Amino acid sequence: MPQLSTDVLIVGAGGAGMYAAIAAARKGASVLLVDKGQVGRGGATIMAQMTVAVALGQQEPDSVDLHLTDTLQAGRGLCDEKLTLLLCENGPKRILEMDEWGTRWARENGHIKQEMAPGHSVKRCCYVDFLNTGPAVAATLRRKVSEIAAIRRISNLTVVEILVRDGRAIGCIALSLVDGQFISIEAKAVILAAGGLTKLFARNSASVNMGGEAYALALWAGAELVDMEFVQFFPIGHLAPRLVGMDPIMWDPFRYKLGGKLLNGQFEEFIDHYGSTDFGKYNATRDVAAYAILKEVEAGRGTPHSGAYLDFRHISESQLRGAFGPVIDRLLANGIDLTKMPVEVGPMAHYHMGGIRVDVNMQSRIEGLYAAGEAVGAANGANRLSCYAIT
Repeated sequence: MPQLSTDVLIVGAGGAGMYAAIAAARKGASVLLVDKGQVGRGGATIMAQMTVAVALGQQEPDSVDLHLTDTLQAGRGLCDEKLTLLLCENGPKRILEMDEWGTRWARENGHIKQEMAPGHSVKRCCYVDFLNTGPAVAATLRRKVSEIAAIRRISNLTVVEILVRDGRAIGCIALSLVDGQFISIEAKAVILAAGGLTKLFARNSASVNMGGEAYALALWAGAELVDMEFVQFFPIGHLAPRLVGMDPIMWDPFRYKLGGKLLNGQFEEFIDHYGSTDFGKYNATRDVAAYAILKEVEAGRGTPHSGAYLDFRHISESQLRGAFGPVIDRLLANGIDLTKMPVEVGPMAHYHMGGIRVDVNMQSRIEGLYAAGEAVGAANGANRLSCYAIT
């Protein structure tokens, strides 16, 4: 069996994996970054279209404490507060760092522009544009990784087992998807950054590699998993008419920016009947909106494709074009004229709040075995706020 050796082995090369590689290399470690797809071109980051929530306070006054309060409230009191605080404290630093590295965040009057999103108290969601933020972040990280000689990259390599000796992770066994050969990798530390598990659901917004491998590898190695029951369903994933070449979760920013109405199959607004306030505001959190749509469908008030209608017909064409830009023409090419028709939307598996239980250093209970990104559990509690996919 061929053998490789490195200081730090990182499994998964999306945004979390690439940043972990950069951070480890900064500390003087040799790094091996592996992915079962193409390094830097798979996972959830490259699919994240919209915005990133951080308390920059550049659009309006904000603070880490306020951001933390919003996150804990959305998590229904079930967050690991130490991990949540890390998320809120480090988010602004990372956005500014990415700005220095060349990510072209949208700007307004000389500052990074930020928007409001459901569950947030202030405008704190920054973006490159509403359809390409994730790809732009991934491209920035790919460039940075390529500049660091200490980071080796191997694509088409899937890790099948974490090797543990005397309670410590010492490497892995991997399988080459090119020639079917097994490879042994020796490492002083292993970081699992292979994402979540939402691809397991019939309706999902996930890339093909979100099949839960990070969780399985951690569990088999002896690590603990937490909050595995908490799967977030994106409430307004596109169902119909058929949409070609566009992401099914594209509707969220346009709903809360323009005030797109959610209607049941009888063309009635309904979310206010489920413990939220949505009429005229359109700011219900994702868990409430998803629950409300499913209950309407169960009651026989769903749309033909078992969802709800998202309706922009009360918005003028000029306002729609101002918000959607060229996306309007892409929708028209799909036979969707928002001035004349609603679209059908419904919940689809989008993000997993559970994952590997770690401490504030991201280490599991197995010494030398760490986690990053969506592989980490408990930071978001029972429900993740909007715009946290890249945060």
